[in-house]
Amino acid sequence: MSHPTADDVVAAALNLAPQIRAARDELEATRQLPPSLVHTLAAAGLLQLHLPRSMGGWELPPLTAFRAIEALSKCDGSVGWCAMIATAFSLSAGWLRAEVGRTLCGQPPDLRVAGSIRPQGQAYPVAGGYRIRGRWSFASGIPHAHWLACPCIVMEGERPRVTPDGTPETRDMWIPADAATIEDTWSVVGMCGTGSHDFRVDDVFVPATHTFSLAEPAQETGPLYQPRFFLVVVLTSTVGNALGIARGALEAFVELATCTRSESSPRCCGIVPPSRPASPRPKRSSVPPGPMWWRLWDGHGRP
Repeated sequence: MSHPTADDVVAAALNLAPQIRAARDELEATRQLPPSLVHTLAAAGLLQLHLPRSMGGWELPPLTAFRAIEALSKCDGSVGWCAMIATAFSLSAGWLRAEVGRTLCGQPPDLRVAGSIRPQGQAYPVAGGYRIRGRWSFASGIPHAHWLACPCIVMEGERPRVTPDGTPETRDMWIPADAATIEDTWSVVGMCGTGSHDFRVDDVFVPATHTFSLAEPAQETGPLYQPRFFLVVVLTSTVGNALGIARGALEAFVELATCTRSESSPRCCGIVPPSRPASPRPKRSSVPPGPMWWRLWDGHGRP
């Protein structure tokens, strides 16, 4: 995949607006993203924004992911949420060896990961890896995922293996999506299209090369994968989702207020009578966002 500019990525997200709006009824009814929309998102690279360059990805900085996910979320919160979750897991790929990541993604890369961040499974060491079992909840995007992230507590017999500080040892285990059983549990009022079902794994072998711990150094050395910045990078995209949803809600409200009439008046709800002048709009800040991040990615600093 050729490396795009930040504006290219954001433009790709903005250009999806008509397709996303046309899919709203379907994703609400089916409680997942339509396959055609998933294909378009994946082809645009919007499900793997932080995938390392060594695996064929773009390794994009946090503010670029923020802007792209904000644009998707403004059209539909579920679409932006699924892109945000998948992008966070593409960041985790930096803890895998590059050759392993290339195998998991395929070439050109098409990484689609769902799963959990909670260690709700057990991993039993065996020759060459682990056998795992467990049940994980709220796996957003699992209907269209190729791989599942299954955080587990590493066991010694029937007891958790403990670290030197006395806490249970945990590892992330990546397994093929078809090795798990999806449990249809996602019946909600909001964010219906995220398909955040539970899933179960019963005695599946995971090669050691498909596992990692975020407590260990990443395999990738770029600033995106510095352990101290992991949550900052992930939460930057999370904020993009929340802000995009808010912007979409404000636009919907303005449209409703300016185009809807009440039963008691022919005047549009948003027309302000002359006796109540509208308040002046607040000025937008001219300070560019996140100068520290841009300095880091321009090579002027290191985390």
